[in-house]
Amino acid sequence: MDSGSLTTPVVPGQRKYGRKISADSAPQQKRPHVDPSPIARMIRICEMEARQSLNYPPVRFTRDQIDCIADGFAEAVKKFSIDLYACAILWDHVHIVAQRHRETIEFLARVLKSAATRNLTTYGIHPMAKFVDATGRAPTPWADGGWERYLNTPPEIVAVVKYVNDNPEKHGLPRQHWPFVTLHV
Repeated sequence: MDSGSLTTPVVPGQRKYGRKISADSAPQQKRPHVDPSPIARMIRICEMEARQSLNYPPVRFTRDQIDCIADGFAEAVKKFSIDLYACAILWDHVHIVAQRHRETIEFLARVLKSAATRNLTTYGIHPMAKFVDATGRAPTPWADGGWERYLNTPPEIVAVVKYVNDNPEKHGLPRQHWPFVTLHV
């Protein structure tokens, strides 16, 4: 869900498109079209196709929803004895660093997402609530699957824990200290 924007930010007072043309200015000579690099063009096409293939608008969690997700994670961590080194709940995605567990990481991600979704629904702040189906269920706010990375050495764990702990600030959120994160490196 996290991707860079291909647009240039608009600076206050700066025009968004082209230069201002007054009624009395002479016609400008048309500049030749410059093809963007093949990679930039391919990225724009992929982003456009991805937006068109979404069934719902992208989710952006509020701070209340982030806190609610954290409470759901806490329930799952306790119920399934999950030991976490780090957790960052951001506007549109989550990072966790979990200790090896008897279950697969895919299972852990599924129970964390499920507990968070139940909590969002219980408190009436599910971000997809306006898209409920005929049975009254809202679509999941989570992407299918996830990106798993297996850490095998203490230095790898320390580096990724630092990355996850620093991540909220990179996204304009305060540093997060969740009580269900119990392992420290």
